[in-house]
Amino acid sequence: MASACFAAIVRTMGDRPQLLQQALESLTFQQDRCRAIVVVHGDSSAHQKVQQVCRRVGGLEHVALHAKDTGKRRGHPLNVGLDHCYDSESQPDFLFFLDDDDIVYPFFTRIMAAAFLTSQADVIYAASNRKEFGRPAAVGYTPKPIFLLLYENFITINSFAVRMETLRRQRCYFDEHFEYAEDWQFLVTLLQKGFRFEANFSTLSEFRIIRDGNREIKANPALWKQYSLQIRKQINRSDFVVPGAKLAGLACELEPRFGTQRETQEEVIAEQDRSIGCLRQRVYELEDSLSWRLTAPLRRVGAMLLKLGPRQRG
Repeated sequence: MASACFAAIVRTMGDRPQLLQQALESLTFQQDRCRAIVVVHGDSSAHQKVQQVCRRVGGLEHVALHAKDTGKRRGHPLNVGLDHCYDSESQPDFLFFLDDDDIVYPFFTRIMAAAFLTSQADVIYAASNRKEFGRPAAVGYTPKPIFLLLYENFITINSFAVRMETLRRQRCYFDEHFEYAEDWQFLVTLLQKGFRFEANFSTLSEFRIIRDGNREIKANPALWKQYSLQIRKQINRSDFVVPGAKLAGLACELEPRFGTQRETQEEVIAEQDRSIGCLRQRVYELEDSLSWRLTAPLRRVGAMLLKLGPRQRG
């Protein structure tokens, strides 16, 4: 298999140089070419410190960008990195994201490249480990059927990669108004725009339990709930393969089947495959039905009215 070219947008505030160095070193261990797009969300001093860290990492191919507007939220530095990738003459084949307290394992790009080749998907998402201080790494998140993304976010920001050709054609961005869940909103947007998702059950990355963004109990649960409701509103007002609200309901029905403990990973995968197959068959039957085709014009009009909102309609 020919070597693929990856780029990683690494988000940092410049205040954790040791963790940042580990994140960048994990990129140098990859078998495929992997360029770091390091985006510093801080002042000029932070930008200079991060440049020093980058120079200390031997063999690192990188660029250090400065997201100067510190008044903007977590999506802003990621969008600065995306703009750089969209407008760069040298395009990677695939793109992924890291926070400065994340690492990817040495086989990340190799397994991702093989998964993209065999599946022809636009997004590959995998399992990730979690690491608490003083404790060994443990299971963090495992892949679930992608339609469950409309119910909850189970894909960590360091555990998926995107085909750059599709991403550049759509020029998708993170919502810069979000303090939490900007990665969930981004993934839902990709799903809404028709990106093809494929799960890989390998554990390819690790995130540290340090800041509020990856803690189960948030410092501001009310704000977390507010952003979650905004995402659910986006889902309910959007068209997917079938309407997002309908898919979310199907996902809720499937969720209990994945919440029970099973003896082996093979049993979990087999159960997920059966559930995905049933859901896909239901979607195909719906799309091929005469009633679905006849009501397509009415559904399009209804979707437009929902997007206009009650004030504009009145």
